[in-house]
Amino acid sequence: LCVILGQNNQAFIDVMSEALRKPTVAKGGSEVKERLHNYLMETTNHQFNHVHLTTSGTEAAEWAVLMAQKLTGRSEVVTFWNSIHGRTKFGAALSGLPARKVGYGPLAPGVVYAPYPNCNDCPMGKCSCACGGDKGFACLELLDRKYRYESAQDAAAVIVEGYQAAGLCFPPEGYLKALYDWAKSK
Repeated sequence: LCVILGQNNQAFIDVMSEALRKPTVAKGGSEVKERLHNYLMETTNHQFNHVHLTTSGTEAAEWAVLMAQKLTGRSEVVTFWNSIHGRTKFGAALSGLPARKVGYGPLAPGVVYAPYPNCNDCPMGKCSCACGGDKGFACLELLDRKYRYESAQDAAAVIVEGYQAAGLCFPPEGYLKALYDWAKSK
């Protein structure tokens, strides 16, 4: 779960200022944590047994992968071109931007990169009318081939952004569901 609060959000500043006037601890409960926990459980219809709070997007991405690896006993992670998953060594390895990786190698093993479904600038050279629906998604077909030939076929997690580039690139209708189905089949 990632929430962008915005710069100079006075309501956020007020809440944080009040919270910082009280003792802060890494462990233990508080009324605010309990309210947040209850809110997350209620808004997800109690689909999850636990909530793990983190301090940054990088930490959230890394812990999501670590938990997936531990729970599945598998090792690989599928991620997408142009994605950003953090500024730590592992977060940068999960990111699909060359600038996050060039000159920092070797990269973390077990990461499979695939094209993000950008219909406005299709990495497959197709127009949006030639993709999706009954035809399938060309970028998902490429992911399937990359996974088959470039990985140990041991995926623990697929880490994908719901949109990229500050909201300018959304996957086509039905893609995320097709990706979910693909991941479940692996």
